[in-house]
Amino acid sequence: MALAAAPGGAEAAIHAFCERRRAFYRALRQFPRYGRGWLARVNHVEKAAKAFAAQAAAPQRNGLHDELKAQATAKARAEDTVAPPLTPATGAATTTGSVVAAGVAEQLGNASQQLAPFQDTIAIVKYALLAIAVATIVLTLYGLAHDGKVKAAIG
Repeated sequence: MALAAAPGGAEAAIHAFCERRRAFYRALRQFPRYGRGWLARVNHVEKAAKAFAAQAAAPQRNGLHDELKAQATAKARAEDTVAPPLTPATGAATTTGSVVAAGVAEQLGNASQQLAPFQDTIAIVKYALLAIAVATIVLTLYGLAHDGKVKAAIG
C-alpha cells in the first residue's frame, strides 16, 4: 500500500513512473524505429496498473469486493445446476462395455503369449495349407478336363 501513501495517490505515482519510462525510451537512439511500439506498451502497462490500483483500493470484506460479496451465497441456486451428461442407463452400459472390452483385450494378450512358442510352426502350417489349396485347385481342374474328355469320347 505504499502507492496509496504516495503524494497524489496511486494513480499519480503510476503516471509519474510511466512518464519517466517514456522519457527514457525517447532518449534512446533506436526510438525513431521502435518508439511507437515502446510507447504503446507503456500506455498499456499504465492503463492496467491504474485499473489494478483502483481495484485494490475498493473496499473488501473477507477477500471479496462488495459487489461480489452481495452476489455470493452459501446456498446453491437452481438455475446454476446442469443436467448430467449421461443418463444412468447409458453410464451403466458404457461401464459394462468398457469392462468387457478390457477382459477381451486381456484374453487376447494371454492367448498371443501362449501361442508365441508356436510361431514357427504356424508359418509352416500356413504354407502347408496353401500347398493343399493349390493342389486341390489343380486336381479339380484336372478332374473337369478329364471329365470333359470322357464325355467327348462317349458321345
